[in-house]
Formats: sequence, C-alpha cells, structure tokens
Amino acid sequence: MANESNEGAACAWQPKKKPSAILNQRFSTGDLPIEPNRYSLIWAYFCPWANPVKMEIDLLGLDNVIASSPIYSLRHTGIDDDWFFGPSETDEDPILEINRVSIAYKKADPGFDSRPTIPALVDVKTGAVVISQSATLLEELGSEWRDFTAPDAPDLFPEAERDDISALSKRIADLSKIINGASTATSQEGFNRLSDRFFNELKDFNQRLANQAYLFGEHLTTADLMLFARLLRFDLVWYYTAKLNQHKLQDYPNLWRYARVLYSNPIIKADTDFDKIKQHFYQVTQKVTSFDHVIPAGPDMSDWTD
Repeated sequence: MANESNEGAACAWQPKKKPSAILNQRFSTGDLPIEPNRYSLIWAYFCPWANPVKMEIDLLGLDNVIASSPIYSLRHTGIDDDWFFGPSETDEDPILEINRVSIAYKKADPGFDSRPTIPALVDVKTGAVVISQSATLLEELGSEWRDFTAPDAPDLFPEAERDDISALSKRIADLSKIINGASTATSQEGFNRLSDRFFNELKDFNQRLANQAYLFGEHLTTADLMLFARLLRFDLVWYYTAKLNQHKLQDYPNLWRYARVLYSNPIIKADTDFDKIKQHFYQVTQKVTSFDHVIPAGPDMSDWTD
C-alpha cells in the first residue's frame, strides 16, 4: 500500500509518542491540588487543541483562578522543535518567566527531548508542566473545578453524559488526524481516501445537528468547543492549505448555522482571532520572500457575523 502521509501538526502533535505520566496528572485522582492562582495555561489562538481549553476556562469563569500564557503565533525561523512567547527569542511570559515552552517541560522531566506540545497546564510554583493533554484538561477542568466556576457558568461536562462526550470528542480529535494526513499526503490514493473520510464526517455531524442546537441537544459541552475549533480552521485555512475543497462549510447548512451560533458567543469570539490563525498557518518569523508564505486576502469571514 502506498504511504498515505507523514506525521505532523500545527501544535506539535505526536500521535506515536506516548505522553509521559508526569505530564498527564489529574485533579480527580488527587495527583494535583485544586488551588486557585496555582496554574497557568500555555495556549495559542491558532491551535485547535489548545483553543478549546482556553474557551472552556473563560466560559466557566475559571480565568479568575487560572492564569493564561499565550505563545507567539509564528514559528521562529530555523527552530521547529519549540514554541516562544514573543517575536524575539528572549521575550518572556510574565507569569512563568520563561522564553520558550520546552523549559516548562524540562522542569517536569529533565530528560525531556521531544517537541513540546500545547495546551500545557503549568504549576506556577514549580514551573513544571503537569497536564499536556487537551482531552484531559477539558474533562478535568469541567468536572473538578466546579467550586470555582461562575454562578451562571454552563456545565460543559455534565456527569450523566461524560462517557458519551468523551467518546464523541475522540472522534472529533480524529478529524485533526485526517486533516494532518491529507495535508502531508504523499500519494493521490492516500489523499483521496483521507479527503473522503473528512467530508463523510462533516456529513454525519451535519445530520446530527439537523434537529438540535448542539451536539448533545440544547446545551453546550466541551465536545462543541472541540468541533467549533476544527470547523473554523477548515473554513479559514484547511480548505485551501490541505486541499480539502470538495465542499465548503456553507454547503452543510446545519454545521454552518451551528458554527456561527457558537462564534456569536462573546467569550468564544474573544478567544478567536482569524488573523493569528491565518498568520500561523502561512508564515514564520522571517521576512516573506516566497509565495508560500504570503497570507491570502480571503476568505471573507464577515459571513460568520451576518
């Protein structure tokens, strides 16, 4: 069989490398103290794995007790194995007082020699990453920090539906694997197979939303944040960069309505930045000298608010 793809992703996703246990601790098991002002989330506007976690924190009102440390949107030229906090390699995050993400990983595991991923929850007291898995963060923050959520905050991970939400979230996460595979395909056969899988998934999600506002009925969940992050990036960049252009998001009326309803939420909108997403997927820090680093003028995203 022809090789379908190489591995790779915007947020340094490493599907074949198992996470170190020390980087995937939990509040629910007592590994980590649930303590306000103890943690900071390393995240980025462009990342479909980290962005939903930031949205969850803000929707729950946990931004009052959990800080955030956004990374710079562009990869630094010549350095593809780390993330920085500013345009200069010496720019430091004011909370963590580090200039690159790998430092927080090495404080958790001195032998760490892989590409650091985001999101990453850091214990500010030690400077070490304690959770580096998006799914774990979404579940743990949604279930274990209820004592610190805002009085009117939604229940994004309701106990009665947790198994179903986790299962559907895994399927949504697999969309990213399909997209990453398509964007690095090394055979036409492999690309066609992945493209068909992607659009079949969109068709199924569109049907699921035919008679309900959200994936689990009339209430927002963490699974919706996961799907929204991927639909937005499909419409904005992957339709073009991954050549997944068989259909547009607007061709799926239920998905299109759903995505715009989510974007109309002021908290979700505040955690969404079209320009930073586009900038990340097309450019690095060096001056633009080739066509592949030119940011296109479109698409026209005003349709998201009309």
